[in-house]
Amino acid sequence: MGTPLLSIACIFASVALQPAHAFGASPSQMKQRPSIRSATASTGLKAVNFRYSASALDHLALLDDERPKTEDDSMATEPVKNDAKSTATLGALGAMALTVAIFQFAIIPAATISSEYADGLSLFSAAASAIAGYKLLGGDEARTANLPKDGGYDAKFVVDKPGRIRDITGRIEKEEGCILVVSEGKSRDLTDAMRLINEVHDEEYIAEFQAAVNDARETGRIRRLHPVVMRTLIDEHSYDAAVAGVADWIDSVDAVLRPKSNNEEVSFALTRPPSHHACIARGMGGCLLNGPAIAAFRALELGAEQVVILDIDAHHGNGIANCIQNEPRIRYCSIHEEVIEKNWFKSEKDIEKKEKSVDPRSPFLEDTGPLRNICNIPLPKGTIWSGEDGYREALVEQALPFLTGKDSSLTQMLILAAGFDALEVDATSGLKLETEDFREIGNILHDAFGNRIAIGLEGGYVYGKLGEAVVQLVNPWREE
Repeated sequence: MGTPLLSIACIFASVALQPAHAFGASPSQMKQRPSIRSATASTGLKAVNFRYSASALDHLALLDDERPKTEDDSMATEPVKNDAKSTATLGALGAMALTVAIFQFAIIPAATISSEYADGLSLFSAAASAIAGYKLLGGDEARTANLPKDGGYDAKFVVDKPGRIRDITGRIEKEEGCILVVSEGKSRDLTDAMRLINEVHDEEYIAEFQAAVNDARETGRIRRLHPVVMRTLIDEHSYDAAVAGVADWIDSVDAVLRPKSNNEEVSFALTRPPSHHACIARGMGGCLLNGPAIAAFRALELGAEQVVILDIDAHHGNGIANCIQNEPRIRYCSIHEEVIEKNWFKSEKDIEKKEKSVDPRSPFLEDTGPLRNICNIPLPKGTIWSGEDGYREALVEQALPFLTGKDSSLTQMLILAAGFDALEVDATSGLKLETEDFREIGNILHDAFGNRIAIGLEGGYVYGKLGEAVVQLVNPWREE
């Protein structure tokens, strides 16, 4: 009895000690405008415009203010190696094993309780001992000891902070061929943004979002969007920032399909909060409104016959898949780190309930959507750029053929949800790209789509490396 029990206890403890790390009909009355120019047109670019709104710096600004500063608070390079977590984990396993042994060989034989209750008590005590051993040996501090010192991280793993935007703008201000465009403030016309938000997102969700923001404004505090979802935080600026982010995405599409001059313009929307986890009827994963999906519908509205979305964030964009799943003119492809579900303690009823929830799109290869317009490309932890089954092969041999289809001339717009958390130094994923790999991604997409692209920021949290990777990605367009 001792060996199976010890195995179960080990599984239970490994879970307990883990660190805190869909869409109805298309927008109504969509008008087609046939005056769109050929997708093969290329006029040559001299610069890439980076659009951002002041509210992107206001969203959750208190998190920046509260983060302690030190004299050596510098840009991140490589994670600091630390063996403390291993020591704490070994201590936890030792405490658990000792507890199981004591119960099996001392307490249970001397007790008069039944073996059924004894096993349960032994399991509970082993798990409690494991947690106590982990904490006593510095496990809580060790959890974040190997994270970049100035990467927007904190002990609660809240990563989307205003410093991300400042890191990027500070870098591109020093680069030729990069132009910062700050969106207008209160005088900005948000009519198109609000209309498309209301067409893509559920009315009840928008009302819930606004009510939560109003509550945060009255209390002057940061709060959760949903009471039980820890990692989607909002404050009094979050609604304005999310709407402004959608408007920046729309402006990036308009710059290509409704240019103000004869030259096409490639724009990068530096948006906060991020977007790709925001579903039709729920915000999650730190995402509140779905800018990439709304940008795709905007492109259809302006006359594009086919729009494709490529999501290179290291995490699956379930919200984008949810929002576009019933629109045949939009294809969505996500290249992300594979998700290994742990359903050890979930009943079939719980799993079925999750599948029928407001987040019906999964990250798995088999989920292609009701119209088969979704392509998921999960990559194993440790995937690098080149080599067998590398990131490049996934992009060139799987993503691009799916996005362009049999007739690539129909594809008149690429929406690029640009996340940079696939960098090896970024602790939010296990993928291992380098900053120069994003230049190769840019080259491949430039060759395939030319200037018919709108780009927007998703994840990426390591200061210094984030700005460098952004510049690398857009290099092909600013060097024409």
